[in-house]
Amino acid sequence: MVTRAVLRKLLFIVHCLQAIFTRLSFTDNCFWRVYLTGEHSLPCCPEYLKKNRFFSDFSGICPEWGIF
Repeated sequence: MVTRAVLRKLLFIVHCLQAIFTRLSFTDNCFWRVYLTGEHSLPCCPEYLKKNRFFSDFSGICPEWGIF
């Protein structure tokens, strides 16, 4: 027998999945893109991975690499 608490939890999961798959754009969301395709594209990647931001955020961490 399924209790009301279990039904409420299942309904919550259904609503969350419905929102994810019907309201969020997969083409613009860089995190969904990497989950589905396994890679980021240049126009659709997180800010911390963009070239100008990456070098400014991690400058000086490993100077022996010679890239910073």
